[in-house]
Amino acid sequence: MRLAASGEEAPTTVKLFVNRQNVAFDDVESLPVTQEVPLNLESESEVVADLSAVKFRNVHNVVIFVEDNGGADATAVRCLELFGARVRGENSYPAPGPAKQ
Repeated sequence: MRLAASGEEAPTTVKLFVNRQNVAFDDVESLPVTQEVPLNLESESEVVADLSAVKFRNVHNVVIFVEDNGGADATAVRCLELFGARVRGENSYPAPGPAKQ
């Protein structure tokens, strides 16, 4: 994962949840976190964090929750990239459509 931000508006903690849909802010406290990524953007404006390959297998969607920042009222991210590769022999499924009512 690569994240670029700067100043007090830069995130300091990002929580990733795999294969969860319709997650509300109230839900993040009770759901198990797939991986928590502490960020130190004080000295640099860009951070590359390694994610656990074991925890990120068979991923269909990812919820990214910015838990806190450097003290600002709002959080600002200039760039966020997740890198991955399709594993040979695994099926690729289309992204789910909107929820049916």
